[in-house]
Amino acid sequence: MKRILKIFILTVLLFNIANISGFANSGPTYWYGSDSSNIIMRDNCPLIVEKETLEFDIYNQLDEYYSENDAEEFKTYTDKFTAEYTFYNPTDKDITAQLAFPLGMMPEYVNLERDMSKYSVLLNDTDIEKEIRYTKSDDYYSFDYKQEVLKLADGYIEDDFYSPDMPVTKYTLIPHINEEADYRQEIRIRWDSSISDKTRILPLRINSFQWMPENIVEIGGSLTQKSPIVIYAIGQPFEKFPEYSFYESGRKDAKEIEASVEIMQEETTLARLLEELYTEINKKWNVSLMDTYNIFVSSITNEDYYTKAGIIHTEDIYYYSENLICWYLYEITVPAGETVINTVTAPLYPDINLKYEPKKYSYEYLLSPAKEWAQFNDIEININTPFYMLETNQDIFEKTETGYVYKGAGLPDGELEFVLCDSETPQKDNNSEYNLFMFVYIVLPVGLFVGVIILFVVLIKNIDKKKKNRK
Repeated sequence: MKRILKIFILTVLLFNIANISGFANSGPTYWYGSDSSNIIMRDNCPLIVEKETLEFDIYNQLDEYYSENDAEEFKTYTDKFTAEYTFYNPTDKDITAQLAFPLGMMPEYVNLERDMSKYSVLLNDTDIEKEIRYTKSDDYYSFDYKQEVLKLADGYIEDDFYSPDMPVTKYTLIPHINEEADYRQEIRIRWDSSISDKTRILPLRINSFQWMPENIVEIGGSLTQKSPIVIYAIGQPFEKFPEYSFYESGRKDAKEIEASVEIMQEETTLARLLEELYTEINKKWNVSLMDTYNIFVSSITNEDYYTKAGIIHTEDIYYYSENLICWYLYEITVPAGETVINTVTAPLYPDINLKYEPKKYSYEYLLSPAKEWAQFNDIEININTPFYMLETNQDIFEKTETGYVYKGAGLPDGELEFVLCDSETPQKDNNSEYNLFMFVYIVLPVGLFVGVIILFVVLIKNIDKKKKNRK
């Protein structure tokens, strides 16, 4: 029987998508899109990259925003990125490598379900089996590939407190209050954080948090008949439900009022709870229960103001879907002394600078991870586009009839960045909403503030002058 050396290597072809940066009530002036990257290795691997061919097919110009109403129009967007790697196995044993290709986050200017038909992974021109996985990035705007790939656990991650089958008790507080009152009624619950080694709580619809003496944390939430407050006790159930009081508002000095709640109790597990909380989004994005659990636990184990009190902040629940990175996991086998071609394709989502007419589109590709391979030989970069390349940090491209091309031995220094536009001389929009925003929210307030200070100084000097004259 032929001996096969299996080396499982988690490698990454990065296709990170950052997020929106915009201004309230003014319309965005800049949308963040996607960064792309070379395959990187987590462990040492003897495979050699004989050649990498990068193809950027850029023929469309995105508008500012795409929602469900624009789904049909967005289907016509075909810009894509393809990386073709020719791997050579110099050893006398077959090598099986496990690869990870991040499809990235959906850009904020595309509020649609991910169209998986626009992605593909091939081995020698044949589709191969792949697994869809998800992790959550800690950084809203950048992507650390070495850090993110570590989050792709093979199973449920281990934690000193949480486990998938951990018991969870759901307490539903149904209020009996004066619905005709002309004030917002609130309940304040006093949680003993000293028992957080046995029980931690996830309160929903809570809007206040305050430390009290003796490790007591007071949490408060508005009471309405239609929206009961729910508290999940994760771990041991309460021996006795925490003390609570009712107030006529959320103010600290609010008057205590008479009211009551009926407390309903249900039992479940942490895994089933997460499945229930994220049913809709998991169906939309095809997120597995294992990844849901791992994302949840990794998000709440950071030592912050709330976790120190044994409380899971509702932001960890409501913003679960933000910064979700989708991955393909797959395996390739390179026979001893032979070569294979691995091809990955995904859509391109550029940064869009709306402050220019016509708009400017920025792209970035990380070249440096390819330096981790045992050997990297040749590279070819083809930017197929009818648009003008206004800027690039790599002075290596030649203009062709179909766009721009570079062929060379080894990797260029640094990363690859370039900016495309429909015009060689785009004009800055001096009448944009951005300028109006800057004037109304930045220049005007600062000017008024400085003016008030000057006026105050002048008045003080005049008063001092008059006092001196009187003397």
